Amino acid sequence: MIAVQSAQYRQLTAEAEERIDLIIVLGAKIEGEPLRPTATLKERLDLAYHYWQQHPELLIITSGGYPDQLTESEAMVMKRYLLALGIPDEQIFVEEQSTRTAEQFINSDQILRQQGIEIKHPLIITNDFHLPRAMMLARRSNLPWETIDGLGSDTPPRVKPWIIAHLREPLAYLHSWLRDFPESQ
Repeated sequence: MIAVQSAQYRQLTAEAEERIDLIIVLGAKIEGEPLRPTATLKERLDLAYHYWQQHPELLIITSGGYPDQLTESEAMVMKRYLLALGIPDEQIFVEEQSTRTAEQFINSDQILRQQGIEIKHPLIITNDFHLPRAMMLARRSNLPWETIDGLGSDTPPRVKPWIIAHLREPLAYLHSWLRDFPESQ
């Protein structure tokens, strides 16, 4: 079993907690041999696990494709991590086709619909620095969701995640704001 540090996050309102019907964990870089989550991705997964512990009836979808021609998708590495924490296999779905944040919501919704699962109130989990862009793109996805809530995990206190959070992500947000308009089918 993997040890999870105490996850810190802003509390959702009681109303939001009542309506959430799915957890979507957005992918991030994986590394190593065997493949494992980076510190940034581990923060997201630990937050998802902590939230799931409070709401063990919720399904989870891990979302992320095959970066850099790796042999395993981000989503599958994420699922393996959550399984090791004790989340049952049947409660975790894997979306491994997306290569961009803008695709993750549409692809996740399609996988669930293929399983006969319709969601209306997803909870998006990512890192705090990524949450504003993720929420904007989720809302632009034109999915039949009634509400979208989000939780952002802490940015790991290392140089590379700090650079991504404070230099790359503002530019990515601007790019997405101007050019990313994902549309569901």
